[in-house]
Amino acid sequence: MRLAGTLFAAAALGCAAPLSAEVAETTASGFVTRDMAEVAATPMQTWLALIRPGTWWNDAHTWSADAANMTLTPQAGGCLCERVPGEDRADGFSLDGSVQHMVVVQAYPLKNLRMRGQAFVVFRDSAAAERAMTKLQGVKLHDHEMRIEH
Repeated sequence: MRLAGTLFAAAALGCAAPLSAEVAETTASGFVTRDMAEVAATPMQTWLALIRPGTWWNDAHTWSADAANMTLTPQAGGCLCERVPGEDRADGFSLDGSVQHMVVVQAYPLKNLRMRGQAFVVFRDSAAAERAMTKLQGVKLHDHEMRIEH
């Protein structure tokens, strides 16, 4: 699944706006990015905001179309997860779905939060997505041929 996320992220490079994160490390199985920004907030304010993704995550980057469904458990093994509300059934019974976007691999409160997971790309329109898929289909990335699906 991680390879699929990597491939999808690579597809974005062909048609999306430039990314601002630096690629800090690459291996045969993936890559690490680094992005830094200065904010006018204390470490505590920053940490508390970071661990509440429902307050800053973009609705368009969710499966449920509602960022309020995003949660983050800031401990090793914790999840950046999303609840996907179930549809009401005629019998009054429904089950919510869920998505695990990333797993926390390191959490030092007020200092560091590292996660491993997938990257999803949102294109401005379906024509841009089709161009990316066509252009990068079969291109080799880390000795693996990309297979891009929609």
